[in-house]
Amino acid sequence: MSVARRDYNDQVASYNKKVKRFPGALVAGITGFDQKEYFKADPRSGQAPAVDFGGK
Repeated sequence: MSVARRDYNDQVASYNKKVKRFPGALVAGITGFDQKEYFKADPRSGQAPAVDFGGK
């Protein structure tokens, strides 16, 4: 998951740069494209869930 999150955030960073710089900013303003948010994992996502298989 961390690899996918990093890849996604790298693409968001690239997209956001293009939206902020000329001529991308001009086109983005006309077409309504905005900067995107980075993916932030829930702090609890690093913890494994408790599983009970009904053992004695």
